Amino acid sequence: MNFGTRWTLPILCLITLTACQGTATVTRTAPLEVTKVVLPESVGASAEMNIDLTVGEGCSQTVPDVVAERTDHTLRLTVQRTTTVSADPVSCLPVYNFIQKTHTDPGTPPRTNPFEVFVNGKSYGTVLVR
Repeated sequence: MNFGTRWTLPILCLITLTACQGTATVTRTAPLEVTKVVLPESVGASAEMNIDLTVGEGCSQTVPDVVAERTDHTLRLTVQRTTTVSADPVSCLPVYNFIQKTHTDPGTPPRTNPFEVFVNGKSYGTVLVR
């Protein structure tokens, strides 16, 4: 048996298995596309309020985060995803899905009129506070 032929396959397997070790990773946070926002027409000043979002997502498998900033007259939502990826980019399938996500605003501090809702920097309207 030839020495070179005998060791070729094990050496190739070893190189393949160790090729990804030590690859640097990068954490990235990016806003996601929001294609639809559904607000209630009215809500109590301190009642919970559900906001339905339709969010586009690419090849990442992590759940989108909704970050909320709230005052008595505005709600600002940022829909984003934080992922840790290889610094050496790996291609992902060109699949783009839309998912439904509901954000619940707890109603604190109590809302005042006009109460405006922003998502990713864009105003989606006002909700009547009763």
